[in-house]
Amino acid sequence: MAAATAIGICLRAMPSDWSAALARNTVQLATTSFSPEAVDPAHDFAFGYFESPSQHGVASLDLHSGRVRHLSVMTDAEWVAWMSFSDPWLAWEQGESRYVMGNWSIQLLNTRTGSQRQLATSRLPDGTFLTGQLSFPVVGNGYVAWSQPTSHSSADLRLYRFDSGESLAVDSGKVSSPVIAARQLVWGKLGEHDSQPSLRMADAMTAKPATVPAALARPMPIGYLSGSPGYLVWTTGTELMVEQPDSGALSRYHFTRDAIKHPFQFPMLAGHFLVWYTGTSNTILDLQTGNAFDVPLPSSVAASGDEIVVTRPVPGAKGAVTNTTVSWIRTSPATRLASCSH
Repeated sequence: MAAATAIGICLRAMPSDWSAALARNTVQLATTSFSPEAVDPAHDFAFGYFESPSQHGVASLDLHSGRVRHLSVMTDAEWVAWMSFSDPWLAWEQGESRYVMGNWSIQLLNTRTGSQRQLATSRLPDGTFLTGQLSFPVVGNGYVAWSQPTSHSSADLRLYRFDSGESLAVDSGKVSSPVIAARQLVWGKLGEHDSQPSLRMADAMTAKPATVPAALARPMPIGYLSGSPGYLVWTTGTELMVEQPDSGALSRYHFTRDAIKHPFQFPMLAGHFLVWYTGTSNTILDLQTGNAFDVPLPSSVAASGDEIVVTRPVPGAKGAVTNTTVSWIRTSPATRLASCSH
């Protein structure tokens, strides 16, 4: 891999201007727990998992009015693992069991009509599931794409087009879940004779194979992937790799301290900000300066486009469903967290 610019991540407190902005853009949800999983920045909506005294499932939230609309009510065994949204389509991986992590389905819902359909399940031809194997669907450019297990050692990278109903396999083998980064559909694949995966790409509109830039082509550690119009992100254990597809600029981020407390999991992008869940906090990082801050648990954070949504449960009576405080902030190219050197 070509030399990447090394950037140390420093941790500081949430800046006062961020605290003020989140305080200005806040709604309270009574007797409802809500965890955002996807964001519609064009209309200031969040989508996520809700729990009320009588129901739980998938809901939309108007970030201005606080109106919650139940989109899909689940059984006691079902839960949400991951969501992706591109107007009007919402896709999510739905856990079908609280006890078998590999038992899931891919659900697709038109948020305008309310029409919902199941696209796939994780069940293999022999009726079994892959233990712990999850899939993270991505929606965009008129389709949804996901990693679909086909055997105990192989999966298809599946793509379903909304307008035609066409379903096709973009790739097969030991493939990861895909992301959309700039003009490419990107995923990881472990070659038959490789000890580490490598990146694969296809045109994000046509799904035809695309050439991987030379700097990214060789096998390397690949954990989680994330993508946006301006960035391709992948994790390599304790480090974070970031490519800017338009310029080809490549950066390597690492924590200067507390790295063990900040594993990179479930990353999402909003402009030049990356948010992720560490297991002990949610963290927001400015990719331009390397400055970051933690949002302590209990909390949930989601991001897309230029918008970041933060929710915090409000303690209720013992055994009761909690209320939720929902805050959001819109970023811009000029939004910054101060440089670590200041």
